[in-house]
Amino acid sequence: MVSPVQILGISESVDRTAGIATVLIVGWWMWQWRRNRWEAFVAGAIVATMRPVFFHAFRTGEMDGVLTLFVTLSLYAWWRAIRDPARTSWFVVCGASIGLGVMTKSAAGLLPLVIIAIHAIITGTWRTLRLRSVLFSVLAFSVCAFPWHAAMTVLHGATFWRDYLGWHVIRRVATALHNEGAGIWWYFPTLAQKFTPYTFWLVPAIVYAAFERTNSRSPNASRTSALLWIWMLTTFALFTIARTKFDWYLLPLYPAAVMLTVAFISTARDAIARRSVAALHLLAIAIAVTALPSLY
Repeated sequence: MVSPVQILGISESVDRTAGIATVLIVGWWMWQWRRNRWEAFVAGAIVATMRPVFFHAFRTGEMDGVLTLFVTLSLYAWWRAIRDPARTSWFVVCGASIGLGVMTKSAAGLLPLVIIAIHAIITGTWRTLRLRSVLFSVLAFSVCAFPWHAAMTVLHGATFWRDYLGWHVIRRVATALHNEGAGIWWYFPTLAQKFTPYTFWLVPAIVYAAFERTNSRSPNASRTSALLWIWMLTTFALFTIARTKFDWYLLPLYPAAVMLTVAFISTARDAIARRSVAALHLLAIAIAVTALPSLY
């Protein structure tokens, strides 16, 4: 899909701005979640220095970096919204961000909607939602996404939808338009290489997040951990199912991966007192010793 930003020829500038904004959102979100300045700084620094991020995505003008920004912003807005369901402002931000994501990368912009639906069901937060807030969110989404789609339909009719959905969505999912030999496991080594050196702590971090959700006495902490691992695993699963594969398709999951990893690494100070934490850190070290040579 060619987005309006690409048509205007300002995609590279928008990409760079999106990269800076993503770093700031991740750092601020980490601070609000953990209330630890060091963790917030490290999370933002990792996003800013990761190989797949500023060294590719936010400098190419391919709009995947902008999609990552809108995915991150919409899920942050959802996280804020469920903490205070009576306020509609964050629901509006969430809906608008998803709409802008659709304007950026077509159906891929709906990724946060899938994540939010799964999170709402698993955590039970759907029970706290108010119809008024949901309607405001839908309205914000429509204001951002509907006018351009309506205009393209008027101008090009069915041809627009055949190209828009048929080629850019259905064929990319059902047919290998690139990396024809990439199998179902292709993204596993891709993620391991791109996320190095933090890869080795990622699997234990996901396990720890699931454990923390089960045992946490704080509903907010539990919901946050659940949101992050659902965000990461859902994104990974959906792009794994699609037949067309590019390594930068995984970009929207990296903010969640970074936050999970930083939260887990910070538990190293408790390794002596907590056997489960110690076991997970030893697991991370074992994975690093085993897998690092094969990655390079």
